[in-house]
Amino acid sequence: MITNICIEGIDKTGKNIIAEYVKILSNHKYTVFDRGILSELTYSRMFNRNCQYDLIPYKRFVIVYLTVDKEDWKVRCKLTNEKLINFEENLNNFDITASQLEHDEFIIKRFNTSIETPYQIAKKIIEFMENLNLR
Repeated sequence: MITNICIEGIDKTGKNIIAEYVKILSNHKYTVFDRGILSELTYSRMFNRNCQYDLIPYKRFVIVYLTVDKEDWKVRCKLTNEKLINFEENLNNFDITASQLEHDEFIIKRFNTSIETPYQIAKKIIEFMENLNLR
């Protein structure tokens, strides 16, 4: 049974709010983390950190990878006084890492937070977890 969920993505994709929705809507059935191995691997590569990671424990996680449309992201950054980063570079690096993890058979669910609400995404995550754990 998999009960760990890791919410990933660049800044201002809605990780915190979706994590809270999942916790509340599932009545705290799952352990939800904001950032994890996807971020660690991505930033290690981006910033040339020579880090080694034991990936085996993360096979027991569902990684939820959030993306956002650039214009929406800019508005979110402005509303929260977040410093702008290189959107394309960060998103591209997260995409590369997510694809590598998928290739290695990690469970990754992708959502665009410009298209779906936190509530909709949380409901889909919970439904996915329920179906996954029925197998």
